[in-house]
Amino acid sequence: MDQQIQPVRFSDCVVMMFDHDRVLAYNYLQNKTSALSLEALQEISRLQDWQDLPEDFADYRQSFTECGLLLEKESNAAADEEKWQQDWEWGVPSALFHLSLRDVDFLSVEESTDRQLGKVAAAPQPAPLLSNQAFKSVTKLPELEETQLMEIMRKRRTVRDFLDEPVLLTDLSAMLYSGLGVTGVTQNEATRLVLGMTPSGGARNPYEGFVIARNVSGLPKGVYHYCGAEHSLGLVTTELPDRLGDVVGKQEWADDAPCLIVLCAFFERTMWKYDDPNAYRVALIEAGHIAQNVMLTGTDNGYTVCPTAALSHTELFELLELENNVTHCPLYVLAVGRPDRNSPDCNWQEIDPASTGSIL
Repeated sequence: MDQQIQPVRFSDCVVMMFDHDRVLAYNYLQNKTSALSLEALQEISRLQDWQDLPEDFADYRQSFTECGLLLEKESNAAADEEKWQQDWEWGVPSALFHLSLRDVDFLSVEESTDRQLGKVAAAPQPAPLLSNQAFKSVTKLPELEETQLMEIMRKRRTVRDFLDEPVLLTDLSAMLYSGLGVTGVTQNEATRLVLGMTPSGGARNPYEGFVIARNVSGLPKGVYHYCGAEHSLGLVTTELPDRLGDVVGKQEWADDAPCLIVLCAFFERTMWKYDDPNAYRVALIEAGHIAQNVMLTGTDNGYTVCPTAALSHTELFELLELENNVTHCPLYVLAVGRPDRNSPDCNWQEIDPASTGSIL
């Protein structure tokens, strides 16, 4: 079919905001924003079914399709929208958050520093903690017992400078298992469920782990998928990005990391049980549970495990060879390596729990 005469319809993935005498229309699936008059919007929004574009708008066909307001019947955009409507079950608000934050531009360290200095010059920052001194009464808690677990948790720090040393495969094995390993199975009224070391809503366990290995002893360079049930790594590809920082928002500190652990959500698992959009929020929280286990296990073995949510989604989709760009999503990355104790990140003062009030 000649693409110039294809039927068109108004996109179902457009949300709108009013700006004086014009309308800002945002296609969240294509991540495109356009401005048009209210009259033009009223006309093209009537095209709810596939039909020929009215002659009055024929000259604007290309611009309307390029900005995501109109879809041509046999276009890739129309196919993407059909798949989206088929696979996504959590409605528009979660979709806006889910899609509009992909591949965003992040500030460099220098830009972030300048921004903070500008804010400090304009107004003081919010208080770092809320004191109890204003409350009617304060109960002093018992003195803490220094257990092995407490000691490990107190040692955890994010150090973004790595020594030029490999991650041991035995240690990587422990980190992956602590966050994503399968520890048991159970059965409910409907289905069989797997259990792990971290809580998951409905035991749906929506996360898969991938390892981008640059310098892991006993493991060839490459990208691997971790299977928690088999406790094994499956090779996805031997091709690595030139710089690891390219997959985490161009953060240069990640270039020297021996390996990255990528947590990818497979939202369809959670959607299968929960059609409430609140489940999207729950699934995001679960990434933190997994990451904390990985970080503490890494700390116990002498590593720094640096979390980041500044991701380059398109690069990660391609590198990990993810199949479904609707419900599959890289959400959290953990950079693993031996910390350089000369790093500025190591310049911190330990505070005794009984004296934390002195920093308020």
